[in-house]
Amino acid sequence: MVKFSAIVALSLFLPAQSLADEERPHTPLVFSSPSNEYYFKLVPKNVSDESAVGYVYRVGAPRDTLVYQTKGWYSFEVLLSSNGSKIARRGTWAGFDNPPEIAVAIAFYSQGLPTTQYKVSDLLRDPTCIQHSISHYQWGGSITWVPGAWPEQIQVQTYDGQNIVFDMDSGKIVERRRITARCSGPGTSPGR
Repeated sequence: MVKFSAIVALSLFLPAQSLADEERPHTPLVFSSPSNEYYFKLVPKNVSDESAVGYVYRVGAPRDTLVYQTKGWYSFEVLLSSNGSKIARRGTWAGFDNPPEIAVAIAFYSQGLPTTQYKVSDLLRDPTCIQHSISHYQWGGSITWVPGAWPEQIQVQTYDGQNIVFDMDSGKIVERRRITARCSGPGTSPGR
């Protein structure tokens, strides 16, 4: 009976586990600037294609004005500068067919045109800290604004224990600081 219960429990767990490890479908998304004067609308061609078209609008009355557009990428994480001219985005789903030397970690744009791009291998100093799942890997947390920074800066915490700060205008790294002595992130065991 114990063997049967274990098999039933395992069979219920496995389908849920495999579903949780699938990339979310690509849907239209909207991101606003910190000033709320601009917003970025990202529209994918379909639910799984990496390419999409993005539109930056200035909020106005009675209509919003299209400022510029960008194309050829999709991301679930986008930050738009206060004046709407700069975009920072996190790279897409890092599958095993997209190794750290190729996978885009963070990319920067000015008026919709690419300016600076970092691969996962550019940011991580210890690749053994990459968190692996059944179908993909993760290298760090979400990109966020640095509170109170002017000119605008963004930051990311990597799973090898770094906090990396980028200038939003240039995309250049302005600070790289160790915040933990060992690997961090979801699924990290205490001695790692």
